[in-house]
Amino acid sequence: MPLKIKITWIFCILIIFFGFLGSSVKTKLEMSSKMSSKKELAANKEFDRKMKAQKAPPPDPIKEIKELNAMGKFSEAVALSAQIAELNPSAARVFTWWGISLVKANKHSEAMDKFERSAQLNATNTKTFLYWGLALSMENRLDEAMEKYEAAVVLDPENARAYAYWGSALSKQGKYKEAAEKLALAIDANKFEPISYGLLVDINYHLGQYKQAWDIVKKARELKVSIPEGSLKRLNDAYPDPAGVAVP
Repeated sequence: MPLKIKITWIFCILIIFFGFLGSSVKTKLEMSSKMSSKKELAANKEFDRKMKAQKAPPPDPIKEIKELNAMGKFSEAVALSAQIAELNPSAARVFTWWGISLVKANKHSEAMDKFERSAQLNATNTKTFLYWGLALSMENRLDEAMEKYEAAVVLDPENARAYAYWGSALSKQGKYKEAAEKLALAIDANKFEPISYGLLVDINYHLGQYKQAWDIVKKARELKVSIPEGSLKRLNDAYPDPAGVAVP
């Protein structure tokens, strides 16, 4: 074989060999790159998942206390409130709900300090004064209770429950006219306010205004607001229902 042809043949073989080798290396590099991309994508997803988990908002402790109270687990609500207050001694709402939980657990005296502490930290929470007044009322400290109810309606003039509790305290003192005025304000603020109708029926009963009492019962029935059975029976015994509705 002539030398020139031999050299050309060898050169072609080398080109083919290195071309194949280059193609193989390129393929391996591409596969490696794809595998790296997949691993990187998976790692990024895992990182994002962990970051989202870290950024998830912590549970709302006030919500937990409310839920415990709603389930009737008042002792647990008191215990949780105490724990949270120890960690957050400047959180007024925690002390308010600690006090509310104590009221619901019939520990009225213990609740007073919690409401006082809450008011020192933040004197703009209506619930603080509303339940503070209720705790005082349950201790028969009616004048002090009414001061708290007044503070509540100053903060929230449309708070029907505050007017209803205020009217209840006045009624317990035999101040029926003043009580009726507060209860009327409660109904003006919320025509479905349940406490007020029963109290107004009782007030009119005590004043001997039986027809007026039945008018209130009629209005409550139209709104599907319940009146305590004891109040209805007592009124019916004194003056039967003009509408002829049977009373249990």
